[in-house]
Amino acid sequence: ALVILCLVLQYNSAVKPLLILLTVPLSVIGGLLGLWLRGIPFGFMETLGFLALFGTVLNAAILLIDYTQQLICEKLKAGEGLAEEGERNYCGLTRETFRAALVEASQVRLLPIFMTTATTVAGLTSLMFGGGPLFKGLATVFAVGLIVGSTITLFVLPALMALFVENFRFNLVGSGD
Repeated sequence: ALVILCLVLQYNSAVKPLLILLTVPLSVIGGLLGLWLRGIPFGFMETLGFLALFGTVLNAAILLIDYTQQLICEKLKAGEGLAEEGERNYCGLTRETFRAALVEASQVRLLPIFMTTATTVAGLTSLMFGGGPLFKGLATVFAVGLIVGSTITLFVLPALMALFVENFRFNLVGSGD
């Protein structure tokens, strides 16, 4: 609840935190898949793994949304792809320019998110396979959930942003809803 409150206060919006929080179920899919594949029962340490996983995947979503906002603002300042007066606009841009900004933001953030995921998973591998019964569930949830959650987030979050902007006329660069 405190994280949600901080996000709402930071963004002065309820929609941006909602978009960020929608990435959490995506990581749950990966964490549960990892437990199922390794035949590990759900317990306390696995719960801790999910909590660590949520924080990391939320961080990736925050970075992606922030960079998308920055890119849209740069396009607006440069006058690139501005919607004509009377034409339907998407954060002030044409639909094509807006969608291109979403794609560009995902491409630019792909490598940093991938490197964070890869280094974290590499560090957790020894715990997954040699950490004993106490840590193998936690590490499995975190590692597999991070791989699946980060990958899906890079594709689903831009689609969710497009959905909110194009269908509900939400402005990503404006403050408030």
